[in-house]
Amino acid sequence: MKTRYFICSLVSLLVCATSFAQNHSGIELFNLGELTTAKQLFEGSKGVSPDISYYYLGEIALKEGKNSEALEYFNKGINADSDAVFCSIGKVKIEQKASPKELSKELKNIQKKNKKDIAVLVQIAKAYWDVDMIADAESTLSAARSIDKNSALPYLLGGDILLKKGNIGEAASQYEQAYTFDPSCVVAYIKNALVYETTNSTTSINTLKSGLEANPNNTLINKYLADIYYHHGFYQQAIDAYNLFFQSNNQSLADLKNYAASFYFTDNYEKALEIIQEVLAVDPNNRVMNRLLMYTFDKQKKFDKALDASEKLFALSPDDTQTPLLANDYIVYGDILRENGDLDKAIVQYDKAIALDTEKLDVLKDITGKLVNANRFVEAGKLYDRYIELAKETESSDYLLMGIAYYQAAVKASKDEIEKDQTKLVEYTTKAEAAFSMVIDLVPDSYQGYYWRANVKTLLDADLSKGLANDDYLKMIEVIKSNDLDSNINKLVEGYRYLSIYYLYQFDSNKKDSDKQSAKKYAEQVLELNSNDDTAQKILEVLSN
Repeated sequence: MKTRYFICSLVSLLVCATSFAQNHSGIELFNLGELTTAKQLFEGSKGVSPDISYYYLGEIALKEGKNSEALEYFNKGINADSDAVFCSIGKVKIEQKASPKELSKELKNIQKKNKKDIAVLVQIAKAYWDVDMIADAESTLSAARSIDKNSALPYLLGGDILLKKGNIGEAASQYEQAYTFDPSCVVAYIKNALVYETTNSTTSINTLKSGLEANPNNTLINKYLADIYYHHGFYQQAIDAYNLFFQSNNQSLADLKNYAASFYFTDNYEKALEIIQEVLAVDPNNRVMNRLLMYTFDKQKKFDKALDASEKLFALSPDDTQTPLLANDYIVYGDILRENGDLDKAIVQYDKAIALDTEKLDVLKDITGKLVNANRFVEAGKLYDRYIELAKETESSDYLLMGIAYYQAAVKASKDEIEKDQTKLVEYTTKAEAAFSMVIDLVPDSYQGYYWRANVKTLLDADLSKGLANDDYLKMIEVIKSNDLDSNINKLVEGYRYLSIYYLYQFDSNKKDSDKQSAKKYAEQVLELNSNDDTAQKILEVLSN
């Protein structure tokens, strides 16, 4: 009989200890706005501690705007425990909200019966604050502080009130006092860290580390430490902290999203994929995870799976999530389509990316590079043109790249044997020439503008009868010789070779000795730089006969 009693007592103690732990964790989570997980914990403890559990279930319902449900919870707490103080506070707050005098009267009666219970007074102060009875809230909070000056609870609520007023510095001071008086107050460390996260992440991280030193077994601090690491791009540190937090088995889908993304950003795509699929098994229409799934398959170069993931992402209804599609989503989708051989559809997606954010210059530059790589030179040239139009500041390289795109388009037009279009050739060469002229204006000491403009003019003078490129090649040679001869030998060879061919043709046409001597001179200059140049050797051979 004694043994049975002893065992029953142990079981009872274990149940109470478990309930206390659930309530403590639940209150921490509630105070931090982690309502879903907090609700689960309070649902699990309401049979053992109905007053606290039903009170916080009611408070969660109030935060969700469900007043009737909240009142139902408070009544259940009172029915389960006739001495339910906290649920009585919640019930009064709802039922007497429209009657401040009656509300104050009833709360004061509760306060008189529990005038030494600091937790009760803090919740009464919160009730006053919730119904905008600010003076009563502050006086009750002051009374709570007088009970136990070393309790964290009044400072915690005081910080919350100041934060809602926008007094960030004073709120942080209250949170700091809370954990100074009570180092076990985990919520105070976290709230103080969150106050500073956007302005001083180092302070936030150090505050949480201090909290861990005082509470080494508290996994909740690791959750917020992981969040801050994640938000500021310290992804490996975020992974390490999440691993510790997940030991509590209280992780939410939001935590798993950050966890998966951290693996993605540390190039651990296999692990990222594992977590992504875990989330999607529970929430298949989650846009963030479907996006990350597409990105991950793309990084793994599994383009068939990436295409399936892309189609799922873009098929999701806007009602499925509050997360909007990003310009980069369209870019990656376009890349995947391109890798699957559907360039035209890819360009449609690139256009959508640009339309989504017409002034996002990095998007324009990124897509122009992709179009060049796909040999879509006309589209690339137009995007460079748009980029230059929108950019507040441009560089010579912007005009150079635009010019090269139009030059490549002109080369393609000149080689089109099926439908040779002289109009397009003129259009593209005109645009290319204008772009290279801008390069020359911006950096006249660079050979690049002269070199590329000479190439453009060669397209309009295929038989070299007009010598359209002569001046630009000569200027290019002059600039190279005066600046950096050794690193541009090939360009010099190209320029001398062009001029030797031009004068050879002229000599062949009119038999002027001056043209012969010029052709010979430039051919010899080619051979000085490259003794094995076949073209220069043949020119000298022809001229010697």
